[in-house]
Amino acid sequence: MPFWRLLPAGLGLWLLAAHFLRGGHVLLAAALAAAPAGLLLRTPVSRRILQAALAAGALVWLTTAVRLTASRREEGRPWARMAAILAGVAAVNVAGAALLEGRSGQAWFASNPGAD
Repeated sequence: MPFWRLLPAGLGLWLLAAHFLRGGHVLLAAALAAAPAGLLLRTPVSRRILQAALAAGALVWLTTAVRLTASRREEGRPWARMAAILAGVAAVNVAGAALLEGRSGQAWFASNPGAD
Protein backbone atom coordinates (compact mmCIF):
# COMPACT_ATOMS: atom_id res chain seq x y z
CA MET A 1 0.00 0.00 0.00
CA PRO A 2 1.49 3.34 -0.95
CA PHE A 3 2.17 5.62 1.99
CA TRP A 4 -0.08 8.39 0.67
CA ARG A 5 -3.12 6.15 1.12
CA LEU A 6 -2.50 6.09 4.87
CA LEU A 7 -2.33 9.89 5.11
CA PRO A 8 -6.09 10.60 5.28
CA ALA A 9 -6.45 8.23 8.24
CA GLY A 10 -3.60 9.82 10.16
CA LEU A 11 -4.66 13.35 9.26
CA GLY A 12 -8.27 12.68 10.22
CA LEU A 13 -7.26 11.34 13.62
CA TRP A 14 -4.92 14.28 14.28
CA LEU A 15 -7.59 16.80 13.32
CA LEU A 16 -10.02 15.06 15.66
CA ALA A 17 -7.39 15.17 18.41
CA ALA A 18 -7.02 18.93 17.89
CA HIS A 19 -10.80 19.35 18.06
CA PHE A 20 -11.02 17.56 21.39
CA LEU A 21 -7.95 19.33 22.76
CA ARG A 22 -9.60 22.66 21.99
CA GLY A 23 -12.66 21.41 23.88
CA GLY A 24 -10.52 20.61 26.93
CA HIS A 25 -10.61 16.81 26.61
CA VAL A 26 -6.88 16.29 27.06
CA LEU A 27 -6.84 12.50 27.57
CA LEU A 28 -9.07 11.83 24.58
CA ALA A 29 -6.97 14.21 22.50
CA ALA A 30 -3.79 12.41 23.55
CA ALA A 31 -5.28 9.03 22.66
CA LEU A 32 -6.37 10.28 19.25
CA ALA A 33 -3.01 11.92 18.62
CA ALA A 34 -1.31 8.58 19.30
CA ALA A 35 -3.88 6.54 17.34
CA PRO A 36 -2.11 6.80 13.95
CA ALA A 37 0.57 4.56 15.46
CA GLY A 38 -2.03 1.82 14.99
CA LEU A 39 -1.25 2.03 11.28
CA LEU A 40 2.17 0.60 12.09
CA LEU A 41 0.76 -2.37 14.02
CA ARG A 42 -0.71 -3.78 10.81
CA THR A 43 -3.15 -6.12 12.56
CA PRO A 44 -6.78 -6.63 11.54
CA VAL A 45 -7.91 -5.48 15.00
CA SER A 46 -6.00 -2.20 14.75
CA ARG A 47 -7.52 -1.63 11.31
CA ARG A 48 -11.06 -1.98 12.68
CA ILE A 49 -10.32 0.24 15.69
CA LEU A 50 -8.93 2.95 13.41
CA GLN A 51 -11.92 2.68 11.09
CA ALA A 52 -14.33 2.97 14.02
CA ALA A 53 -12.49 6.03 15.33
CA LEU A 54 -12.56 7.64 11.89
CA ALA A 55 -16.28 6.91 11.42
CA ALA A 56 -17.07 8.30 14.87
CA GLY A 57 -14.91 11.31 14.01
CA ALA A 58 -16.93 11.98 10.87
CA LEU A 59 -20.09 12.00 12.98
CA VAL A 60 -18.47 14.38 15.47
CA TRP A 61 -17.53 16.77 12.66
CA LEU A 62 -21.00 16.65 11.11
CA THR A 63 -22.80 17.25 14.41
CA THR A 64 -20.39 20.10 15.15
CA ALA A 65 -21.11 21.57 11.72
CA VAL A 66 -24.87 21.38 12.26
CA ARG A 67 -24.63 22.91 15.73
CA LEU A 68 -22.31 25.75 14.71
CA THR A 69 -24.23 26.46 11.50
CA ALA A 70 -27.49 26.81 13.43
CA SER A 71 -25.82 29.11 15.94
CA ARG A 72 -24.25 31.32 13.28
CA ARG A 73 -27.44 31.52 11.23
CA GLU A 74 -29.40 32.51 14.31
CA GLU A 75 -26.89 35.28 15.02
CA GLY A 76 -26.91 36.43 11.39
CA ARG A 77 -23.22 35.64 10.95
CA PRO A 78 -21.63 34.02 7.87
CA TRP A 79 -21.81 30.25 8.06
CA ALA A 80 -21.37 28.69 4.59
CA ARG A 81 -17.56 28.67 4.56
CA MET A 82 -17.41 27.17 8.06
CA ALA A 83 -19.92 24.48 7.10
CA ALA A 84 -17.94 23.64 3.95
CA ILE A 85 -14.70 23.36 5.90
CA LEU A 86 -16.24 21.07 8.53
CA ALA A 87 -17.86 18.95 5.81
CA GLY A 88 -14.43 18.66 4.18
CA VAL A 89 -12.86 17.55 7.44
CA ALA A 90 -15.61 14.95 7.87
CA ALA A 91 -14.87 13.79 4.31
CA VAL A 92 -11.20 13.32 5.23
CA ASN A 93 -12.29 10.99 8.05
CA VAL A 94 -14.61 9.06 5.74
CA ALA A 95 -11.87 8.81 3.09
CA GLY A 96 -9.41 7.52 5.69
CA ALA A 97 -11.82 4.82 6.82
CA ALA A 98 -12.69 3.89 3.23
CA LEU A 99 -9.05 3.61 2.17
CA LEU A 100 -8.38 1.28 5.10
CA GLU A 101 -11.33 -0.86 3.97
CA GLY A 102 -10.24 -1.09 0.34
CA ARG A 103 -8.16 -3.83 -1.26
CA SER A 104 -4.85 -2.10 -0.60
CA GLY A 105 -5.85 -1.41 3.02
CA GLN A 106 -6.70 -5.07 3.51
CA ALA A 107 -3.34 -6.04 2.04
CA TRP A 108 -1.49 -3.56 4.30
CA PHE A 109 -3.04 -4.97 7.46
CA ALA A 110 -2.87 -8.61 6.36
CA SER A 111 0.88 -8.52 5.79
CA ASN A 112 2.40 -8.07 9.23
CA PRO A 113 6.19 -8.05 8.79
CA GLY A 114 6.81 -8.41 12.54
CA ALA A 115 4.80 -11.65 12.79
CA ASP A 116 7.41 -13.80 11.01
